[in-house]
Amino acid sequence: MADVKVGKVRTVVGSVYIPLGDRTALDKCDSMVVRILQKYHSILISVDANARSSLWDDSCIGLSQYSPSFTTVMKLEEIISKYSLQIHIDGRATYRSGKVCSAPDVTV
Repeated sequence: MADVKVGKVRTVVGSVYIPLGDRTALDKCDSMVVRILQKYHSILISVDANARSSLWDDSCIGLSQYSPSFTTVMKLEEIISKYSLQIHIDGRATYRSGKVCSAPDVTV
């Protein structure tokens, strides 16, 4: 994380990696966001989430709730909603491998 000031606006900018289904990492992410927002009004986080949500990946609409990333997605969506974070991704793929394209990453 970095404290960046542009003009009169201070923003915390950073990156977070969340291993697939790692509840501890998700809880740490949640507590980190709340601590930052207690001091700053602006935060920008790029999350390597290993999880696809229809909020940021149109191609996963209808994805099974039994997929390995489902619990990660639910917690991330909860964090985004709880802190009124805005999603800054337009649904384009952030991951490509052969014919597979998806967006398991999100910037909020």
